[in-house]
Amino acid sequence: MKLSTVLWLLMAVAAGAGLFLMKYEMRALEERFAGLNRDIRKNQGALHVLRAEWSFLNQPARLEKLGRRMLRLEPLRADQAGRISDIPMRTDDDGGADVAPLSSAQTAPQAADRLAPLFVSVKREK
Repeated sequence: MKLSTVLWLLMAVAAGAGLFLMKYEMRALEERFAGLNRDIRKNQGALHVLRAEWSFLNQPARLEKLGRRMLRLEPLRADQAGRISDIPMRTDDDGGADVAPLSSAQTAPQAADRLAPLFVSVKREK
């Protein structure tokens, strides 16, 4: 046989073997792709169910009913509301500084400096 015929024969065998291996590799990749698509569809279905459940659980009427039953919450009555000026000021016998009402001319940082003693030490009664 001639050398060129042997070379062509070897090239054909190499191409056949390469196509054979590529075919099985492609089949494995297609199976993996199909499996991933199945997982994606399954997860999308589960996500759809979870969103529907979330919508059901967060209905305002249901939350209000649960709040009333579990937390015993009630609407604010008119007699519970008050004005800021009705809050008594702390005196020295409470352990804090005597703080006068704020004037409208004071800036926010000045007001915060004057009110700081009220928030630093909290005296708890037992």
